[in-house]
Amino acid sequence: MTSRGGYGRQRLNADVNHFTSIGADYVLSRRTTLYASLGNKRDATTDARTSFGVGLAHAF
Repeated sequence: MTSRGGYGRQRLNADVNHFTSIGADYVLSRRTTLYASLGNKRDATTDARTSFGVGLAHAF
């Protein structure tokens, strides 16, 4: 299993936005991978937003 994480900061005019994410890949076979990720965006002027994704990737 491979895990990953990230952080980003965006400064736009007087606003500062923050982004964080975590995720993982699980190899099922040489060509097939199962993955999941979770992200959060915190804006300077609005409420925080959270998103997620899951999927299966296969190389042909």
